[in-house]
Amino acid sequence: MKKINLAITLLLLGTISVNASSVIKQHFPTQTASFSNFRVDAPKKRVAINPLAITNVPGNEVLYNKTCAGLYLFQQDPYYYEDTFGTQVVWGDNNEVYFYNIMTLAEYPTYVKGTVSGNEITIDLPQNVYSENGTNIDLVGLKIHEYTDEYGRPTAEYIPDNSITTMKYTVNANGIITMVLPGNAYDYENLPDYAFGYIDTETNQWTGFCDFAQILVPIEGAVNRLPEGLELTNYTFVYDGYGIFVKIGFDDSHLYIVGLNPNMPDGIIIADIDGDIATIRQNQIMGSYYDVFMYTKCVVENPNYDYFDDYSPEYLFAPEDAVYELVLSNDRKTITSKDDTYFLCLNGALNRLYYLAAYKNISFNYQDSFVGTPQNPHSPYWYDEFFMGGTGTYFFYIPDTTEDGTLLQKNDLYYRIYTDGQVMTFQEEKNPGVGRPAYFYPGLTEPTTLIPYNFTNWQDIYLYADTPRRMVELYNSDFTTVGVQTVYIYEGVTTESDILTYDIITGVTTIVPKDFDGVSDITPDIKPQGVYNLQGMKLYEAATPETLNNLPAGIYIVNGRKLRLN
Repeated sequence: MKKINLAITLLLLGTISVNASSVIKQHFPTQTASFSNFRVDAPKKRVAINPLAITNVPGNEVLYNKTCAGLYLFQQDPYYYEDTFGTQVVWGDNNEVYFYNIMTLAEYPTYVKGTVSGNEITIDLPQNVYSENGTNIDLVGLKIHEYTDEYGRPTAEYIPDNSITTMKYTVNANGIITMVLPGNAYDYENLPDYAFGYIDTETNQWTGFCDFAQILVPIEGAVNRLPEGLELTNYTFVYDGYGIFVKIGFDDSHLYIVGLNPNMPDGIIIADIDGDIATIRQNQIMGSYYDVFMYTKCVVENPNYDYFDDYSPEYLFAPEDAVYELVLSNDRKTITSKDDTYFLCLNGALNRLYYLAAYKNISFNYQDSFVGTPQNPHSPYWYDEFFMGGTGTYFFYIPDTTEDGTLLQKNDLYYRIYTDGQVMTFQEEKNPGVGRPAYFYPGLTEPTTLIPYNFTNWQDIYLYADTPRRMVELYNSDFTTVGVQTVYIYEGVTTESDILTYDIITGVTTIVPKDFDGVSDITPDIKPQGVYNLQGMKLYEAATPETLNNLPAGIYIVNGRKLRLN
């Protein structure tokens, strides 16, 4: 199942549009800029108007499509981002108005408070948007600072400006809300004099997020919410050999599903219950992902889909009256798709396929036991740059379920890496600056042979979004086979999968049983059959416990696969 990386596409391409007015979009043509070497002159410390972030407010919530422009710090380079995003504004009593998550792409689940007077909204600055673990983030006014960096390149950044004490919007007769900047506005080519964005209160430094244009257009609809006091229960959701926990709740006439996709742990889907059928309607707003409203849609596979054609969609929209139906068991501990007519799609637009995920043949199960043996890793791939003095990269999949579909606790799941049958020890660099060692893995502060299932760092160990795919970089080229094994340590009991071994020279894959004693049960799947030495000489017609026992320790080709015998 192919999944679009919605976040990265959003950040770099700015292609999503959700019911955007073409007139509004013309104000912000797409462009890109790159600056580097941020530095901040240190103005005096600020004291936030609101000492604590606002997390809950009463009032009438209105949804908006937001067309915006600003800077976003991405791998130390800012980019303009300009397109339509989703935002929420709560209109309260006493002329109060609250903007939820006010800065685009800098997601803090908090509100900023403003005051309405006539057709103008005024927000006092600074305001706190995040306070936790000694970190405080404030919304402030920022002034552009242009200079020449150490390489002679023109460089720009925004620094806090204490003279900007308010942030303003205007509201027209159609309810469209427009940001008003002090100083020169954005003229489509040059950065404006001022912007609004986030700083770290302790250091007074810009965090790399700011907007210098926003136009908010009201839309109909409401974000799905849970009824007050609803009891939620953990269910498992398994697909493509990978599982997650979702929370499910019931009231008299509805089924509520929370966290169907790991990228949206708070996303809510509501199904209408009639007897043993729960029906998910289209065009529900589950919540937002990277400031984009995510809708429930029904889609079907495109029979003419071309993977290599960017303009060929993988799915096509089902009719607007289509629904996704689930069947409830009598005890409601099992919930399954009624048929496979449609995929349930989590989509970033009403009228364009821009999806986060699409699911078919859904199955939710109540699970009260997490004991089991993990499945074997699968689908290995090796990318070798050793010949260029680089690294080797081992790709593989680590299922987090047992063979019978029991979902394992990810916090208790690990994997080992083997080279030529020997388990690797991972640790951080011991002698920085003295050349790159064989094993260098930031974040693994203590030497370990067990890599946590969800561990990742910036370069060496990587996990792919909401999939079981993993990638590990290896820096020692003195081996011919690389393997991986899943390890589950639950309530003091350790269970292990077999070892998936990959020959980096021949591309041959071998499953070595975890209790292999050097004699039996090697899984053959390619020819030629028999036992050969590395010079290609055939030693035995058949690989049997007797023939393998007769061989001295070493590496052999057994039924077409390289195997080390000890």
